[in-house]
Amino acid sequence: MAAAEIGAGDAEGDKSPASPAACVCKGRKGWTRLREQALRTKLAELETPSEAEAKSAAEPTNKILWPAFETVNWCSERIHDVDHLADRRNAYMPLLSSWILPALIGVLTASTGTFIEKASEMLHVFRYSYPSVSPEGEGFAVSWHPWSAPPDAAGPWQANSRGFLAYAAVGVLLATISAFLVKVFAPTARGSGIPEVKTILGGFVMKDVLSLRTLIVKVLGLMLSVSSGLALGKEGPTVHIACCWANVCSQWFDRYSANEGRRRELLSVASAAGVSVAFGAPVGGVLFSYEEVSTMFPRSTMIRAFFAAVVAALTLAWYDPLGTGKLTLFDVQYNQRPSWAEYPLFLLMGCVGGWVGALFVHLNMKVSAARAEGTPFRQMVPVTVEVALLALLTAITSFPLDYTRTLSSLAIHTIFHSCTHPLDNVDPMTLCNGEEDSLDPSLVATLLVAATIKFVQVTLTFGTGVPCGLFVPALYVGACLGRALGIVAAWANGFLGFAPAIHPGFYAMVGAASVLGGVCRVTISLVVIMFELTGGLYLIVPFMIAVLAAKWIGDQYNNSIYDCVISLRGYPYLHEPNDVTYSARACDIMQENLHCLPVQPGSASLVLRDAAQATFAGFPVVRSEEDMSFVGYVPAHKLRKFVEEQLNSGACLEDTPVSFLPGANAGVLDASTLVDTSSLIVVPDTPAAQVHAIFRQLGVKVIFVKRQGKLAGIITKKSFLHFLEHGHDSVHQPSSRSSLTVNSPSMVANSYLACYEAIDPTSRGSRNSNPLLATPKLSSPKGFHIPRQRSSFFYSGIQSRGNSLETMRTGAVNNLRASRVLAVTAVRSGDPAPRPRGKSEVSPLSSISWPAEIQKRVRMSRWDRGLVLVLIGALTGLTSCLLVHDPRWIHKSIYGEAESEWRLFSVSVLAALGAATVASRSGCTGSGLPEVKTILGGFVMDDVLSFGTLLSRLMGLALAQASQLFLDAQGAVVHVAACWADLASRCGSKSMGNEANRRELISAACAAGVSVAFGAPLGGVLWSYEQMSSKFTQQTLIMAFLASIFAKLVVEAHVSGIQPVFHAMKLEGAAATHLPGTLSFVAFALLGVMGGLLGAAFVCGNLWVSRQRTQRGWHIGWKSTALVAAVASVNFFVARHSLLLEINEGMALQALFTNCQDASDLLAFCQDGAVVWSADLARSLFISGLLSWFAMTITYDTGIPGGYFFPALLVGACCGRGSGLLAEWVNSYCELGATIRPGLFAMVGAAATLAGVCRVHISLVVVMFELTGALQLVVPFMVAIMIANWTGGAFTCSIDDCHIRLRGYPHLHGSDLVFKSRACDIMDEELMCLTCEPARVSQLLDLVRETTYGGFPLIRSSETRTLFGYVPTEVLRRHLEGLPSRVLAQNPLASFDRESAKGSGGRVLDFSPLVDPTVIQIVPQTRLEQVHQIFLELGLKLVLVCSFGELVGMITKKTFVNYLEDGDIGFMKKDPIVEGTKEVPASKDLETSLLHS
Repeated sequence: MAAAEIGAGDAEGDKSPASPAACVCKGRKGWTRLREQALRTKLAELETPSEAEAKSAAEPTNKILWPAFETVNWCSERIHDVDHLADRRNAYMPLLSSWILPALIGVLTASTGTFIEKASEMLHVFRYSYPSVSPEGEGFAVSWHPWSAPPDAAGPWQANSRGFLAYAAVGVLLATISAFLVKVFAPTARGSGIPEVKTILGGFVMKDVLSLRTLIVKVLGLMLSVSSGLALGKEGPTVHIACCWANVCSQWFDRYSANEGRRRELLSVASAAGVSVAFGAPVGGVLFSYEEVSTMFPRSTMIRAFFAAVVAALTLAWYDPLGTGKLTLFDVQYNQRPSWAEYPLFLLMGCVGGWVGALFVHLNMKVSAARAEGTPFRQMVPVTVEVALLALLTAITSFPLDYTRTLSSLAIHTIFHSCTHPLDNVDPMTLCNGEEDSLDPSLVATLLVAATIKFVQVTLTFGTGVPCGLFVPALYVGACLGRALGIVAAWANGFLGFAPAIHPGFYAMVGAASVLGGVCRVTISLVVIMFELTGGLYLIVPFMIAVLAAKWIGDQYNNSIYDCVISLRGYPYLHEPNDVTYSARACDIMQENLHCLPVQPGSASLVLRDAAQATFAGFPVVRSEEDMSFVGYVPAHKLRKFVEEQLNSGACLEDTPVSFLPGANAGVLDASTLVDTSSLIVVPDTPAAQVHAIFRQLGVKVIFVKRQGKLAGIITKKSFLHFLEHGHDSVHQPSSRSSLTVNSPSMVANSYLACYEAIDPTSRGSRNSNPLLATPKLSSPKGFHIPRQRSSFFYSGIQSRGNSLETMRTGAVNNLRASRVLAVTAVRSGDPAPRPRGKSEVSPLSSISWPAEIQKRVRMSRWDRGLVLVLIGALTGLTSCLLVHDPRWIHKSIYGEAESEWRLFSVSVLAALGAATVASRSGCTGSGLPEVKTILGGFVMDDVLSFGTLLSRLMGLALAQASQLFLDAQGAVVHVAACWADLASRCGSKSMGNEANRRELISAACAAGVSVAFGAPLGGVLWSYEQMSSKFTQQTLIMAFLASIFAKLVVEAHVSGIQPVFHAMKLEGAAATHLPGTLSFVAFALLGVMGGLLGAAFVCGNLWVSRQRTQRGWHIGWKSTALVAAVASVNFFVARHSLLLEINEGMALQALFTNCQDASDLLAFCQDGAVVWSADLARSLFISGLLSWFAMTITYDTGIPGGYFFPALLVGACCGRGSGLLAEWVNSYCELGATIRPGLFAMVGAAATLAGVCRVHISLVVVMFELTGALQLVVPFMVAIMIANWTGGAFTCSIDDCHIRLRGYPHLHGSDLVFKSRACDIMDEELMCLTCEPARVSQLLDLVRETTYGGFPLIRSSETRTLFGYVPTEVLRRHLEGLPSRVLAQNPLASFDRESAKGSGGRVLDFSPLVDPTVIQIVPQTRLEQVHQIFLELGLKLVLVCSFGELVGMITKKTFVNYLEDGDIGFMKKDPIVEGTKEVPASKDLETSLLHS
């Protein structure tokens, strides 16, 4: 039977049809007759279009048939990248290209954006005036004359008929040219391009979307369409342009040109650079790429996106297209915090923005569907005519009003600005009455009319045949609505007096953010973008409230505009799971009729013919037709290319047999290297939610389903997308459902829903030029068809395994001994000794399985979730007020009126001893961040977040604050917030008790803790994502958003004013009106190096102290007390060295950050309002920094509770201000003429040192941005923080990660590890298993009570090791203990095999529901790169390793972490194969080498 006999499966999802009518015929003759009949039917269908096809040809073709799109397998691409690096081990270019390309993309995107800005401004001038050339002296002079005046007259432009005709005619001409260019040269350049970029980053291939032709047409078309006056923006297309540059540049480097996965990472980086250029918002660009555009966004991609955004911002600042010398697009002057009475109005504005956004999405989709290709409208009106009519309509409706005549950033800036702070480049129009905001009722009507006009215009324009975005129109509509609401609120405030002052510009900015949020449904990235656009320091919380409200309201009606466009155009895109409970399982959506190849498929000619004529992407490889044990997967195009190369080179003949087993004999073509080992295997009962997570988070393109060790079906990414399109129901839709109507017969073979019957490949032999493909016989003995699941799948036994690549650890497997209940492997005397593990032992902590927890969790209602988050935020804010913002009560209650030095010393030491004593009772010292990270990583540490720990932590922190040690309470507040979250989850409803829900609350609490520690709610959310959480979904992002908002509001309500250190930073930010000079940037880079070195030195020194403390027994008994007393004494005398170290850290930082704007100066850094420049002062600062570093190093985690945030800032600030004084000396000596601000140097040095300690990137930049409020300082912070991370990362890991390893906590890091080893190298072979044979309940009960294992693999019997699943110990124990006493007294039999239990007539209990369906199976040769991704992205606690359907080993998360660790704390172990200490074995000798490794 030929291998091209087809069922309804696609092994890879690119072209996978599903059979509309699959029958099962027993016997080869019956199947042959069926095949021939299907062949004749299929040929007739291909030659004569069916009635459905004829009907579909007449229907509109607006929806692209996305099944024809190719899918990218991220796992395979990642493995190929590792192989590429290993092959070029001594070449640095592949690694350098990962930094050269982001920099190049940033420069090119900024240059292109500047060109578009300048060119569109120049073309826009033609709408109002025309040039004339006149001779002047020896040259010519160009003068501009308004169209509204006669040729010989002079004067300003006027809104008359002449001016209108020119205004409309030029606009129509420019728009028509743009539409013509797009239609003729690059149709993929239309629209914003963000839906296409999202689809590509989702793992699909869209040709020509990112080509050089598209890039050129996009740039020219965008320049013309923007200058034509259409209601559109250039921000979205700028992202598309950046991605086009990324795709073009990637062709210059082999690492990216040949790797789809790496190229998509580069596209994510380019998206960040595009937003950075479009808005001048580098931080918002990174967040927009993460939140809205990218599907896979690992930490390494975020760092490179960070770098590209910095380069793009620096290049844009150098070009200065706006001519302001600033990056801020809408610079505003609002220095007053909104009153509490205004927050309900901000919430109302957010709701209005959500409704407006949802209405726009709905209407625009109606318009887009009505004018799609093939519709009556499109047949009557060509695209160019439509664009011309839209341009004319826009000109007619926009011309009468000054507010609508020009849609630009300047018009939006006018609506945003404050009349009390007039700007030179802003025309107040009728918004101002002198220096006061106008409250004229007619102005409200004008603004509402302007908003309505632009709303209608953008609704008709977006999605038409020109490059167009919607950010600027959406901002304009929201700004008009918000300003109108602000005027009404100001008018009402004049009567009611509910606020000291109402600024309508406030409401304009909040309204702009809310409407844009209602359209795009983005949250934190939009808040950061608006913050960077406006520089509104006091608008962060109003922005957050409005954006959240807009998203919630809009989500009630429809999806975001980009998701709706993706759906309308038929693009394949897998969204993140929403609050939907899947009731379907893998068996309900899998394709059961498969086309497979055995491990020995026949001759090379037959294999080549089958591979070339396959209408699907690949073949599942099984042992044989009789034994459906899964081996792997072979892509069809790779198989064809391989065989053709072997035949052309003469390495084999046409009749040479092919084998997919390694170590083939002479005369056999070895194709084992083609077998894809990245295949993931699930069981039929695996929930659809986990299938969704695998496709979304791992990026695989196909999942294989095995039932009782045999291949039962596959689930492709496209088939799962089709399942989602038909709703989240649990009704099984068999593979025989009706096929999708396509537009032409040629599309049938490309659609995975098309008819996929058995076609004789020889019938299409004439279409192939290769004579080997035209074999007329159907005698291939090795191709076969898998029918629907029948009894034939249940084989009586498993044949001998044979020699193959999957036969790993043969000795251990063959020695598997099992009784009815238990099977334990034993190592034979002849087997090699077990591999030595690292120095660290496997942690005794238990782990959780995220998929299992998600499967059984009860969804929290929105009200319950919101109430709990409000409670967590409020409690965290109150705790911060008690310990951080107002610690005076602590000092007063302990020190009283003490003035004697010795009395102060005694009280300080006693307070430190008391803090250590309290902390020792809870067993949680230091900051608590390592423990919280471990819990969020999926491990259980109940005592760390208990109520007793919470009380001990609060008391210990109060005493530690009183002891005046070089520790702070800010870092420890994060642990306190996590304790509050855990307490709230345990005291709440049943849904909150789920481990997955609890960890989501803890992640939100971490955001609230950082929010109150720094007063930075946005930075808190990002800190939780970047530094703390392992699983951070979009839902977790919203929860963290809400918790940080309420924590910030509570602190603002209870603390008058702001902390002195934050006040000094805000003053410095207000003074920064331009980017620093070149000398300052060089100094900032050096400060980054210094901060990285200080951070790495602190980590190394503190780890050495901690090791010595543990090894010498200084952590228990009297030695611990003596150590704490000694540390407190050292801290006391170090603090007496200078007043800078003696005073409170906040006051010291205030003095270091000041640039003498404030009259209060405690440390004589200023004199008569000027900065003091002194070499002695610089030397004193460096000494103070080194002393504080020494005190922090010996104090942190020595048994005293406290954090390192502010001590690290103090160290960096001392060294930074000292460096600023040195930079001024260099500046004056070399006469460079630069402006040096020591306060800015102190802030940059503080940020760099904290980054060197804890290794955070974008979250720390956002924290510093929120504290200063100056966009001009974002780039210096980004430069210093990136360099500090690079420098510190070259020596050690972060302080929290190092303490995690030092304490033996299991935590899986997301580092860029390089693996070449395989699962068989580290899997556990000594397994304790359960069998499916009936056993007594008493035996099972004794087993679960005595065992220390977390679960048992389930195999068929002691003789056949066919894997059935995995049974968690805790689930089995609860079920057994929950049986009625009468059942336990009878001691019946129980079986985990459903069929055995049903066939017993009730005499055997059915325990099959206890089998965990979420466990994933892999093959022994699966690379550790993929195992790492499985544990990291899916949150599984273990994976089972199977060979030919039989269990051969298991890898748990803890053993995998233990494999990564070595004895040197602070370093990740390198893979021995990559390091060269272990030679990569040849494939034919792989089995032998593995057995003796």
